[in-house]
Amino acid sequence: MHCLWLPRHLILVLGVTLWLVGCQPVSPVSNTHQTNGTAMNSPLITAINPTIAIEGRSQTLDDGSLLIGYPGVSLHTHFEGQHLSLVAKSSGRENELEILIEGEAPRTIRLTEKQQEWVLIDAGQVVHRDVRIINRGETWLGRVTLQGFITDAGAHLSRPERPTRKLLIVGDSVTCSYGAGDRSAPLNTAPWWNPRASYGMRLADSLNAQVHLVCYGGRGLIRSWNGNTDEGNAPEFFEWTIADKANPVTWDHDQYTPDLILVSLGTNDFSLGIGPLPERQTFVTAYVDFLKRLRAVHPDAVIALTEGSIVNDTDDPARPQKSVLRQYIQDAIQRFDEPNVYFIPAHHYPGDAKDGHPTAAQHAKMARELADQLSPIMNW
Repeated sequence: MHCLWLPRHLILVLGVTLWLVGCQPVSPVSNTHQTNGTAMNSPLITAINPTIAIEGRSQTLDDGSLLIGYPGVSLHTHFEGQHLSLVAKSSGRENELEILIEGEAPRTIRLTEKQQEWVLIDAGQVVHRDVRIINRGETWLGRVTLQGFITDAGAHLSRPERPTRKLLIVGDSVTCSYGAGDRSAPLNTAPWWNPRASYGMRLADSLNAQVHLVCYGGRGLIRSWNGNTDEGNAPEFFEWTIADKANPVTWDHDQYTPDLILVSLGTNDFSLGIGPLPERQTFVTAYVDFLKRLRAVHPDAVIALTEGSIVNDTDDPARPQKSVLRQYIQDAIQRFDEPNVYFIPAHHYPGDAKDGHPTAAQHAKMARELADQLSPIMNW
């Protein structure tokens, strides 16, 4: 359900029923206002407050807010109180956040370039709720600034326990969840993304692991969907906190140490629209170099490589994407010649008549197939 926009005077009139309808933006932001008869006198709780668990890559700004771009970046907290609001904005118009509040149906809010305060809970009595905020879009849709939370004066936030297992997934638009959302919406609009329905986050849930989705639609290992090699492909954006080639911020790999790295690349490199498939030596050498980098920053991680769900041999039998990509990946593993590196084959999932990206149901099947292969390797 999408949240409703309601002005402040209606929030005062409607009171307790509002939080059952959805979240509402209240603008301008104020640290002292009144909702449902409860005075809000608490200061802003910044997004980097230790009572909030951050999952995913983020850049801390000078005011304590977080700048994020990758899909699936999440804030987790446990709320005890009557009122909770989120203060956020986006650099674009196609960014949505998913709001998960214990005991309620999931909701989404569409951010704007103007900072707004979104009412998440307005209960009229003290409630205890687990709260999770998830970035649904990817970087090219816009960068999201999460300033923090505003509560009633007597409320408390506490940091929830998170899984100790850690998963990192490097990929393209499929990893970013494009197509796992509402496919009835116009193509390339915000509802098409839904990281929580993606194979990556489903896989993490099934393995009881945290996950970082480090991905960018249209990018590959050595070239983008259009054949360009200078747009910030995976070996570059792997190094970035925000996948923005024009304004890169270097990610500190010590901030997150994955037990398992899953790489799903090659779909865009092997796009039939470019022309000939990549040359073996160029592609395999680039993959070996990327494996060396992954091992250098995460020496203890298990690394799994897959060809992904879109490539297939039937669209053009003269250019059998899937077979060739699989062989290149296995060649790279053999040439790398280090332990704890695995090839994980994937089934082809064709999407539907509207778009070739996998549907949410297909993402669920992908996650199960990956879990079946990865769980024994990790002994999870």
